[in-house]
Amino acid sequence: MGRRLLIASLIAVIGVASLSAAQQPRKTRPQRAPAAPASAPITNDDVIQLVKGGIGDDLIVARIQQTSDRAFDLSTKGMLDLKAAGVSERLMTIMIGGPDPGAAAGRAAPKAASTQQQVVSFASPSTQSVEGERQEFISCNPTK
Repeated sequence: MGRRLLIASLIAVIGVASLSAAQQPRKTRPQRAPAAPASAPITNDDVIQLVKGGIGDDLIVARIQQTSDRAFDLSTKGMLDLKAAGVSERLMTIMIGGPDPGAAAGRAAPKAASTQQQVVSFASPSTQSVEGERQEFISCNPTK
């Protein structure tokens, strides 16, 4: 009989433990924000967020170019808002659909410093007589 009492006690303890565990709220994982649908177009606000987040122009250009669905506001007001938010003219050119001005700049050789030359020619002195006085003039004609 002692054994039966011991087994019954163990069963009772296990039953009570399982009931209390069932009544406690379960810990749930924090829910993630839903991911943006793959078909969501990229907008001015997206570009501004990337710029303000410190993402470099090269990465933003890649993001714009890999996205076929674009909904940019490129009106005068839209472009002024982009400029005020710190978006570079390079990014705005890409947003318009123009060529990437930064792509050619990275590969182009630096331009030589422009030197301006000015050639000055001197004519031989000419002699004129004005009221009996002799005057000499030197003509100085700068040419470019």
